[in-house]
Amino acid sequence: MDAFIAELIELNKPHLIAEAEKVRVNTILLNERAASDAEIPAGATKTGGYPDLPPSISYPTEFVKETEASMYFMAQINLREVSPYDRDGLLPKTGMLYFFWCGYLTGESKVIYYNGDADLTRTLPTLPYFNGSVFTKEPLETEEYCVSCFKTAYEYNLSGEKAPWNFDEQFEELDGLLAVADFQEDGTRLFGVPCGGNIGAPHKGSVNLLWLPCQIGCLWNIYWRIEKEDLARRNFDDVVYGYDID
Repeated sequence: MDAFIAELIELNKPHLIAEAEKVRVNTILLNERAASDAEIPAGATKTGGYPDLPPSISYPTEFVKETEASMYFMAQINLREVSPYDRDGLLPKTGMLYFFWCGYLTGESKVIYYNGDADLTRTLPTLPYFNGSVFTKEPLETEEYCVSCFKTAYEYNLSGEKAPWNFDEQFEELDGLLAVADFQEDGTRLFGVPCGGNIGAPHKGSVNLLWLPCQIGCLWNIYWRIEKEDLARRNFDDVVYGYDID
């Protein structure tokens, strides 16, 4: 029994358990520790630093003011490592997922799926970045982390799509007793329910692919969503990103 179901029983609301189970979402937590680039093996799940790319994938770029610029590398997920914790079987069982971001809120992001995990080489960008103001060779001011272990948990999509910080109608009786975000996990995670002070509720047909804490200025978190149909087809071209800011 997880903490939310236990809380419903404690509040004498057992009649809500069946409804809660309908909106229960598997979450994979990435327990991370800071590490140097040399400590992290090529192809391991990590955030920050530089990506481990195969020869067939060039370092991603974008065009800014008709000038090509490198995108910032945010994370890579080794799907073979994650697979035992994917209780819903949504992700490919092998391969790599790479997450890149432009570095400013009005720009683009890119998610790349590579169906393999051999012949990976730590790859540095060949062009300067664009940080929203100027072109620069300086990476983001974030630490590099490796994953020491994975952990599964459950989160609950309790809010309405039009009012993300209010309970959906079937859970309205919890208003004043609990908050929508009371049982959402902290830290880097796959799946789960995005939460933050100024983000919209997730579309019911989408999946929260990755939630990544990223404290840069007023930015607190970045997250990537994918439609369930696209995930089933292994189509990562239309993944959209959002952010939680002050």
